[in-house]
Amino acid sequence: KLLRPPLVLLYSAVLNVVCAGISLVKMVRYWLHRNKAIQKRIEPHIQKYFPFHKPELEGVSPVAATYSGKVVKAPFDLAIGMVVPFGQSLMASRENIVKVRLHKLCLNKFLLKYYYQSKTYWTHTQEMKVDIGDIVLIEKCDPPIAFNTVYKLKKVVYPVGNIIDPVTGLKCEGSEYPIDVMQEWLKNYKKSAEPAQSE
Repeated sequence: KLLRPPLVLLYSAVLNVVCAGISLVKMVRYWLHRNKAIQKRIEPHIQKYFPFHKPELEGVSPVAATYSGKVVKAPFDLAIGMVVPFGQSLMASRENIVKVRLHKLCLNKFLLKYYYQSKTYWTHTQEMKVDIGDIVLIEKCDPPIAFNTVYKLKKVVYPVGNIIDPVTGLKCEGSEYPIDVMQEWLKNYKKSAEPAQSE
């Protein structure tokens, strides 16, 4: 009678260990097919079935490609981005190369939600004049210009300081267009819009 409580405790401890072992085996079975080999097989199909997935999820940046010699992958055929500086200058040490930052909505495959993600790519200017802050349209090069330059500049969409509101057609930002000039444009626009509303 005195040994019964310790035996009950021993049995319960053994039972807990067995249950924990079974759950551990189930967890191992569940994650067994999610190993590196499976992930390696799925990787080529991510861009096909999830075209707005995170660019270069396991890829190489242009800076890393410079040291390693690996080829940068271009996840998009066409993309709109903004020209950003190389440190303190516009161009790289190589001629006609600028850095363009893409800002894309990318799918998180675990949460099934889209989030903004940024990535920078080296782009060939094609002898076009660009400045820091320009909104540009870039196109994939086939074949690549270099191992770390896989995009080329197709069009300057919005030059810096010359952004136009697509609805009103008014210039809405930039040092060349002060507030008083913009207010005058707005007054003229309202005056021209009033007769149209009265009709």
